[in-house]
Amino acid sequence: MSDAGTQIAVDLNAPSRFVGNFEARIDTKGRVSVPAEFRRLLVPSQAEPAAALYACRSFFAPEIQCGGPDLPDILLYLVKTQDLIDDEGRRAKLERAVTAFTQRLGFDDTGRVVLPKPFRDHARLAGKAAFIGAGAFFTIAVPEDLDDLWASVTDMNADQKKVFEARAMPSTLARRGRGDD
Repeated sequence: MSDAGTQIAVDLNAPSRFVGNFEARIDTKGRVSVPAEFRRLLVPSQAEPAAALYACRSFFAPEIQCGGPDLPDILLYLVKTQDLIDDEGRRAKLERAVTAFTQRLGFDDTGRVVLPKPFRDHARLAGKAAFIGAGAFFTIAVPEDLDDLWASVTDMNADQKKVFEARAMPSTLARRGRGDD
C-alpha cells in the first residue's frame, strides 16, 4: 500500500458505491453484459483512459470481485487491515496474490466483458451471473448466492438481531460519527 513512504488513500466510504443486484446471461464465449448502473461507476480517469473493469477471483468465496482501477488498492487495504501475520506468511502471500491475479477486462461496444475461463470456473458460472453490489466494489457470482446471502442475514438468532438493532440506533451511530466508540 505504500511505496517509498507514499501512502495510497483508499476511501471505502466514497459516494460512488456499488449497490443493488442484477442478473445477466453469459454466452458460450464467456461474454457478459455489465449492468449500466455499475458501468457508470467505472468512469475512465486520467490514469485509466480506456473503459474497463478490474477483476480478481475471491480468495474466500466462489465469486469474482470487480471494480475500477482502484480495485487492487481496495483489496490490498482489506488484506492489510486483517490480522494475518503468522509463521506461514499468509498475509504476504495474499498481498502478492492480489496483484498477481487481478486482471483488467476491457469493455466491447455493447458494455460486455469476457470473463476468463479460470474466473468462470472459480465462481461456478455457467449461463447466468449475478452482479452483487458490495460498496466499494461488486462481485459476480451464481444467482443462487443471492438467496443464500438473504437467508444468512434473515436467519440471525435473537441475540444477534438485538446487537445489530442496538448498533443501528441513531444515538449509537451519532456517537460513532463523533469518534466516541
